[in-house]
Amino acid sequence: MLKEMDADALIEAVKVVGSGGAYIHPKVTHNLIKEYRRLASGNGANANHDSHEVGFREVEYRKPLHILTRRECEVLQLMTDGFSNRMIGEDLYISEKTVKNHVSNILQKMNVNDRTQAVVESIKKGWVKVR
Repeated sequence: MLKEMDADALIEAVKVVGSGGAYIHPKVTHNLIKEYRRLASGNGANANHDSHEVGFREVEYRKPLHILTRRECEVLQLMTDGFSNRMIGEDLYISEKTVKNHVSNILQKMNVNDRTQAVVESIKKGWVKVR
């Protein structure tokens, strides 16, 4: 389901799931099929790497998902790419305040004091790709 679903669509989705069915919003179907094809073709064989379309380009990052959420991984990769909070927000279609919250969470979870330390540590650990 999507955050922007109207009440009628939300109620219908709950009814479908409640009766034992499955619900996938049509906007998600394209990405779901793309990911299925990637995994089925064997391109998903390396479990330590992931790529995710962000905006009009693909962001590749190595998964520290035992520590960070998927979104925090995206933010960390964009930090490594030299993006400012504003640029990250524009690229991910989220507010600058939300980016600041993600950055703060990243710093706390990685036990570092600033963005630079987070980027350096993530490069050392192979969590991000330097481009």
